[in-house]
Amino acid sequence: MNTSAPPLPPAEELALVDRELARLEHRRSWLLTRRSWLLTMIEGAAAARTS
Repeated sequence: MNTSAPPLPPAEELALVDRELARLEHRRSWLLTRRSWLLTMIEGAAAARTS
């Protein structure tokens, strides 16, 4: 956060915070989906080696 800029009015700051939280939630969801896919790939490769 840039502390040298004048503070935003509360309603504008709230909108900014809400947008950032939505962006972070979207990114977290994508990362969790990707993690799940990677685990599936790793587990599949391990099972193929032991078969």
